[in-house]
Amino acid sequence: ILNVSMNELYNPFVGKDVKKEDLTGMIKQTDRIEDIIIKAFQKIIYKNASDQTRELTGMHMIIKEIIKKYIVQILNSDLKNCPFYIVSLEKEYRSIIHCNSQGRICNIQIGGIIDRIDRYNGKTRIIDYKTGTGKLFFDGIESLFTSRPSKRNEAALQVFLYSYLYQCKFHENPVVPCLVYVRESHSHDFSWMLKDRSDRSEELSFTKYFNLFEELLKSTLENLIDPSVPFIQTDD
Repeated sequence: ILNVSMNELYNPFVGKDVKKEDLTGMIKQTDRIEDIIIKAFQKIIYKNASDQTRELTGMHMIIKEIIKKYIVQILNSDLKNCPFYIVSLEKEYRSIIHCNSQGRICNIQIGGIIDRIDRYNGKTRIIDYKTGTGKLFFDGIESLFTSRPSKRNEAALQVFLYSYLYQCKFHENPVVPCLVYVRESHSHDFSWMLKDRSDRSEELSFTKYFNLFEELLKSTLENLIDPSVPFIQTDD
């Protein structure tokens, strides 16, 4: 619901700059934000294809208020980093990985729908909204492919995969993967930037990881399709 609502708010700006006055105007339009959230409920929760709006009750009313708060927090966060140019919203990107399986080349198609791609301050930001909790750090790119789930930052892996899909199609530098944990967006030190604890780098450019990420992704896929490699249950 949050993704659909943010998409509706920013959709008129695809291919355009979002300026300070645009954001301040949206923040003030609380009734419009609420209407957008209600429409998202009709589409996603109630599967309502008619023009008649189903009234929100009980827990859905509470969720609506929480999402409205999150949206305003995201807009206020964007206000600190504007203007920015919106490239795409909720758009699917795909790529082909050429894998070797028992001497045969297999073409595996991978893809994903990226919440938001924008350009700010000379950087292309790959943005993934998260309503849950999570971490903004990881311990080197190899840790994202470990077989131990407790050691793997899956949200970081997801947004890195999105960055890979985008950079396969558009060879831009730098591409910056960003995770927006909206529950934390009210904090004074709120950040979208991932941190690599293996070299203490921050505001990562995906470009320096591209080749190794592709190599590890290819290796993982080749293991998955190799009939001689058994599936095993992890300890955790």
